[in-house]
Amino acid sequence: MDKKRSDIELSRYANLMDIDKDGFISEIDLQICIDNLSTNAFFRNGGEALAVSAFSSQKKFYPVGDSLTGERALEIASQIKAALINAKISYKVAFNKFDSNSNGFLSFAEFSAGIDTIMDMSLPVKEKFFAVMDSNQIGLVDYPNFIGIL
Repeated sequence: MDKKRSDIELSRYANLMDIDKDGFISEIDLQICIDNLSTNAFFRNGGEALAVSAFSSQKKFYPVGDSLTGERALEIASQIKAALINAKISYKVAFNKFDSNSNGFLSFAEFSAGIDTIMDMSLPVKEKFFAVMDSNQIGLVDYPNFIGIL
């Protein structure tokens, strides 16, 4: 334990690291934090970047902000499906290819990098589409949510 920090401050950091807000820091919560250490999220504004995604890079924990309309989400899903068909890549193969750390979940950074390999899509559109797939708002998309949207 860091004796230079109060229990209240340490509890606040633990709460911020609990990405899915289930009351526990799971292996997935910890992995998300470790994967995103290069963003300096732990140090920016006292760690508040962990609670609210305020980054302007592809290292976001999870995008927030304006959402897509249902019609626009379907249009983007159709474009992704077409790109996968053109590349002759199945949904499962695409998911596994995008899942660079093979943990069974896509982070926003993994989704963004994966989409870039099959098609051009602006960062704001990727963010909004990822937010639609991330129905639990935890910064991760599993395979059922991935194919559920496509």
